[in-house]
Amino acid sequence: MCRVSFKNYRVEHMLLIKVAEINRAGAIVDTAVRNGANVVSGVTFETSRYEEFYRQALSLAVLDARRKAETIAETLNVLLSKVPLSIVEITDGKMIPYQTKTFAVSEASTSFHPGTLAIISRVHAEFTYASM
Repeated sequence: MCRVSFKNYRVEHMLLIKVAEINRAGAIVDTAVRNGANVVSGVTFETSRYEEFYRQALSLAVLDARRKAETIAETLNVLLSKVPLSIVEITDGKMIPYQTKTFAVSEASTSFHPGTLAIISRVHAEFTYASM
C-alpha cells in the first residue's frame, strides 16, 4: 500500500461577479469577505454600452484630425485635400478602468467613490496639401 501525505497545499477558488447596480458593489465585497473571502482583487467598472461610446470616440477622433489638418493648411496658406490620403485606427487597448484595487479582510465597510470611465480612440491621418 502506497500512502501519500501532503505537508503543504494551497487552494484558490476564483469567482467573477458582475453587478449592474454600482451602488451595491461595496456591500457585495463586504458580504464576500464576511463569508470567507480573504482576498478580493481586480475590481473594475465597465459600461455595457462600450461599443456605442467607442464609435462616438472614434468619430470624434477623425473629426479632430480633420480640424488639425485644416489649422495646418490655414497657417501655411495652402489647400487641403477633401479626403485624407490615409486614416488608420490606432488600437492599444479597450478602455481605462475606473478603479482597480486589491482588498484584504478589514473591519471597515467597503465603499467606492464616483469617478469617470475613459473610452479613448486614436487615429493617424495623412492629408495632402497643395499650393494655392
